[in-house]
Amino acid sequence: MTSARCSISSIAMQAQGADNMDLFIGVQMLDEHGERVTFPFSSTFDDGDAALGWLRVSRRELDEPASTPYQPVYRQQQDKLLSPVKWSP
Repeated sequence: MTSARCSISSIAMQAQGADNMDLFIGVQMLDEHGERVTFPFSSTFDDGDAALGWLRVSRRELDEPASTPYQPVYRQQQDKLLSPVKWSP
């Protein structure tokens, strides 16, 4: 029997002085002892992450009908640039 557990955290990022940025995400898998499980990556590395992703933040607009909670689909039709946000401590 195989079980899976996922921990997801909210991440706050700041692009100070910029209206766009690239977001790179790596997903790692741990075994039942908490040790990292590695995967071959790009025929170059034997110790890669389980999954890798990249998103140009200005292209984050979702295609709602095509997206699911587990697989977002981005429209890629127009830039939605970042705007300054005032943070409170």
